[in-house]
Amino acid sequence: MNVVSINIRGIGNVEKGDWIRNIRIRNGAAFVLIQETQFASLEGFNISRFWGNDNYGMECVDATGRSGGLVTLWDNKKYNSVSVLKNRYFLSLGGIVKESGKELCVINVYAPQKPADKKVLWVKLARFLDNYRGMVIIGGDFNCVRNRDERRNSKFNVGSASDFNEFLEEVGLHEYGLRGRKFMYVTGNKCSRIDRIFVSWDVLSEWPNAKYRALDREKSDHSPLILKVEDRNYGPKPFKFFNSWLHRKDFDDVVSKACLDYNGRGDPDKDSVNKEEEVEYASLSKEVNDLDEIVEERDLVEAEQWIYWEAKVRLKELEEFKAKDLRQKSRVKWAKEGDENTSFFHSVINKRRVSNAIPGLVVNGVG
Repeated sequence: MNVVSINIRGIGNVEKGDWIRNIRIRNGAAFVLIQETQFASLEGFNISRFWGNDNYGMECVDATGRSGGLVTLWDNKKYNSVSVLKNRYFLSLGGIVKESGKELCVINVYAPQKPADKKVLWVKLARFLDNYRGMVIIGGDFNCVRNRDERRNSKFNVGSASDFNEFLEEVGLHEYGLRGRKFMYVTGNKCSRIDRIFVSWDVLSEWPNAKYRALDREKSDHSPLILKVEDRNYGPKPFKFFNSWLHRKDFDDVVSKACLDYNGRGDPDKDSVNKEEEVEYASLSKEVNDLDEIVEERDLVEAEQWIYWEAKVRLKELEEFKAKDLRQKSRVKWAKEGDENTSFFHSVINKRRVSNAIPGLVVNGVG
């Protein structure tokens, strides 16, 4: 159940929708948790731009004026939602993981600013979680840090941190080791780690090798968080061509050269272009990560700013190519197998067959 969590700082920008959708597709996320929509009502809003055309479910908590607002999106093929609990500051979704049949509660949080209001929120969440017996994943913007090192150039409230840590300990929530950014929220010279994803002990047991990472702040001053408990491709390609290749500027030259050089021997499926792009992506990502670490300590000089933005433009292009390939792969897998080959589909059919079966008839007392 891969999870994406992001404080979007306003959901109305179309580019933000494309950004989050690409992150969701690229990471195969079953849940997208969005905080601070700043929309008092999402009626008539095209939320699919944040997910895509796949079958998904949606629940939301409206913002109060321009403050707050939550949206939780999930994959209906992977998760069966059975209950929803809404509060101004959190949105809880209870349901069943279809693959395993286990109960999972996913909670989306946007905590208030005032310490007293945060404390009230922790009490409400603790009471709710005390009565829940399934797995729990809780993510969002908690507007609070756990220790002084998680803030820079901003006020650290010892009491709020203590209350937050006591809440986490009381309900048994834990955090995987984070990779990527040190600070989730950066504005001006102020940095803090207020965005998190926590899980219950049974999630740690179910997915001990999960990957937890903070991504670049492209369309928001908050970093998207990715919790990857599964990393799946869609198996061998049943074809030798990806549509995204048509958008590469050197496509014609590569095809012409391949036709001229090919002598009927060797592996015709070998794709050196993809391997080169993987190396380029890794190199550019490292450059951006290094500069992101520098900007947390000082301002970038003009040359560094140019390198930073040029690298991000190229990374975005490479990510779009990869997202198109994955989307094409996923549709081929669906067309090839469809729902009829899932264990969940078979369990539903078998249950209906048993409940509808007539073991025998009794007529005038004779069976």
